Amino acid sequence: MTDKGTIVLSEVYNTLSNPVEIREFEWTAESEWNTCRFREVCDIISCNPKKKNNRTILWSCAAVGTLAVPSADRNQYSVYHFWNASFSNGCTDFYVHPEKSRFNKACKFGNKGEIRVNIVDSFYADLSEQTNPLIFNSADAVKLKIDGEEIWVSKMVLSHHSKFFDVFFNGDFKEKAEDSYELKDIKLEDFLYFLEIVHNLKTHFDESTVEGLLKLGNFFQCKVVLDRCEDFLENASVQLFPLLEKLHLADKFKLHKTLGDVVEKLSIQRLKNVGTHPELSDFTRELMLMKLSLNEP
Repeated sequence: MTDKGTIVLSEVYNTLSNPVEIREFEWTAESEWNTCRFREVCDIISCNPKKKNNRTILWSCAAVGTLAVPSADRNQYSVYHFWNASFSNGCTDFYVHPEKSRFNKACKFGNKGEIRVNIVDSFYADLSEQTNPLIFNSADAVKLKIDGEEIWVSKMVLSHHSKFFDVFFNGDFKEKAEDSYELKDIKLEDFLYFLEIVHNLKTHFDESTVEGLLKLGNFFQCKVVLDRCEDFLENASVQLFPLLEKLHLADKFKLHKTLGDVVEKLSIQRLKNVGTHPELSDFTRELMLMKLSLNEP
């Protein structure tokens, strides 16, 4: 199975290229002009599983490559950008912003650019299959019913990381029927992110996924997931996650280190305003009172 391929860009801006298959993935790209809020020139590289409509696929793909324009006889290339990106569940697009002077120089070769793709690492598992890569052996495989889908997961890994699953797989639950277990009121997409963490796979974190992961980490009593979420929150910029939003998430899910960091960074006046919120826990209020007890400078 090939690890390399080339996406030929359309000569017309804002037009999707023809798909190219590399390993288990389908690649496309699109060039934008004056529509991206970051740069005048923007290329969007997209990577998806070939079975993109299959919700049970857990995957990741790391790749590097270049953007180039070939001469008319294709004997020469003007390479104008090097790129490096990771794709996974929930992260299928990468935005490339080439240096304008290099781009303009390359355009003298022609109008049809190419994106070269070299896959350096990848993971692909269709969890609807009992023998998927997450499973150690037949005795380890267990079927879960989640969000209208059936997936096979590792009983050993989930039991090791989660007190909930340790009891769930060894107890007598009414949800168990014909060697399968049903998990209700859980989104499959969130659970796939959860599996990425407990299996130590490449995980995509952003402001839209972290709260769902915190809920699962809390519900399944899974410390490794809660710790990864807390690391993300602590390092997230205030532009991505304002301090007050961090405060409420950390309070809700008992992320005590993050709570301490946020209270330390909040001004006295903002703490006074926040202190009136009735939903805050006693622990958080105690931290805030400690900060508010500081003497006047």
